[in-house]
Amino acid sequence: MWESLGRGRKHAVPGGLLAIIAGIAVNESLTALGSPLALESTHLVSVPVAASPAEWLKFLDFPDFSRWSDGKVWSAALVLASMASVETLLNLEALEKLDPQRRYVSPNRELLAQGVGNVLSGLCGGLPLTSVVVRSSANLEAGAASRWSAIVQGLLLLVCVLTVPAWLNRVPLAAVAAVMLVIGYRMAHWELFRAMYAKGRDQFAPFLTTVVAVLLVDVLHGVAIGMAVSIVFILRRNFRNPIAFFRNRHVENHAIKLELASEVSFLNKASVLVSLENVPSGAKLIIDAGNTRYIDHDVLEILREFVEVKAPAKNIQLTLLGFQDRYDIDNTETIYDVVLGDELENLAEQEDLVYWQKTLQSRLTPHLALQLLKEGNFRFVNNLQMDRDLLKTINVTKEGQYPIAAILSCIDSRTSAELIFDQGLGDIFSIRIAGNVLNEDILGSMEFACKVAGSKIVVVLGHSRCGAIKGACDHVQLGHLTGLVQKVEPAMARVTHILEQRNSKNAAFVECVAVENVRWVMEQIYRRSPILAGMVDRNEIGIVGGMYEVESGVVEFYEDPRFLVQTDKDREVVAAMAMD
Repeated sequence: MWESLGRGRKHAVPGGLLAIIAGIAVNESLTALGSPLALESTHLVSVPVAASPAEWLKFLDFPDFSRWSDGKVWSAALVLASMASVETLLNLEALEKLDPQRRYVSPNRELLAQGVGNVLSGLCGGLPLTSVVVRSSANLEAGAASRWSAIVQGLLLLVCVLTVPAWLNRVPLAAVAAVMLVIGYRMAHWELFRAMYAKGRDQFAPFLTTVVAVLLVDVLHGVAIGMAVSIVFILRRNFRNPIAFFRNRHVENHAIKLELASEVSFLNKASVLVSLENVPSGAKLIIDAGNTRYIDHDVLEILREFVEVKAPAKNIQLTLLGFQDRYDIDNTETIYDVVLGDELENLAEQEDLVYWQKTLQSRLTPHLALQLLKEGNFRFVNNLQMDRDLLKTINVTKEGQYPIAAILSCIDSRTSAELIFDQGLGDIFSIRIAGNVLNEDILGSMEFACKVAGSKIVVVLGHSRCGAIKGACDHVQLGHLTGLVQKVEPAMARVTHILEQRNSKNAAFVECVAVENVRWVMEQIYRRSPILAGMVDRNEIGIVGGMYEVESGVVEFYEDPRFLVQTDKDREVVAAMAMD
């Protein structure tokens, strides 16, 4: 109430001090009147009173080192150290929230200072030292801005004990308790309880248990009880959720992803085993340990048995990601692993990213370049995109580019080739035009990408629900768009099995036209560009088609043996790839 009268301004006399003075005044008045309500000495503060300065030396009690081996001494020291440390850490946590400047205090430094102080205090018979929220909050309310406030406060306390101990002994303990209760109430306001409740049962139950235990027992035992309850909930949560199970059920034959937690202990053994047993036969499965720091030996044994025995027996297409060397489980090889080999291990330390891209491009065959794009789409669909440092890539690719593919796709905002195939800066040429149609300029761009820049494959990428294809099916007449959609008419003519409702209202007709348009453009690239045709015949490049499904993100590729040659080496590599 005293603080509320100031309308936000600080009072010259703190409310806590005023409460202490009021308590002394009331008790002294009752004592003077001889009232039975007056407090006895046992309910008042008690500090030693010396008749002379020399008598103060008698209060110093030096250690009795003969009791060095006494177990009771060590037991009491351990309890005091534990209580003081817990109280200090709790006080620091509270003060950081009370401090309007949100200053940070190092817990390690505070505990070190407290330990040194307790050693020195104990050597001269002093009481244990600890950080106390009452004193600290009083400093904050008084506008303290540095550590000197605590030093000055200690000096003032020493002066008072030496000069006015008789007055200190008149302070009612009830008044001190009232001040502490008010301060505790301010710190434990109902908003804190509501905030902890909103975090869920696993957070709220240990919090509430700690509060109740501290009130019913004491700080040390209350915190210990709270920690024990918290550990139970942590173990329960880890036992229940050692593995995250993801499956996009709207995509046919979509991969199942099992993402391991950061810590997988022996308590998780049963849960991991059940999760792996629930994977159906013939499924595509990804086990991702990229964010896992520790896997218990027993769990590793389960994973190894699944990888080596159970997955092959159930015809599960398995992909392993993020496993470290110490786990003795090999990650699934990718095209990068096969093509670059040991050089890939130095990629993180390779400052010359252009050299890495150049080496990759030079070693890829057209068919392996296609597999690399398939892997990229696999990562995209399953939310496993590579972690790329784009700013670094900008800097290191300024001297040159060595893309692996030239991709002709639609301008549709949902069909960004870099995202669909999980590629970064300098990895692909992206050619975009409505309806992924072909013209002379686009052919010239492809010839540059392959003959000059060394791309290994040309991809014609159509997509479902294409607006340009719908416009062509409806014979739209609209400015320059008219001539563009007319380029799709040869593809429409090739759809001969649908005779009725050959317009955009027939979704099946639109999809068939989109697929035929991809195949038509593939053929036209080969026929109209002698440069590209010659490179295809010499197996320097390949031409493939693809249809991107906007609902799922999956690309279905169309491989024509006339435009893409698969060598024996390609077959050996692809046979070993789990994501083919």
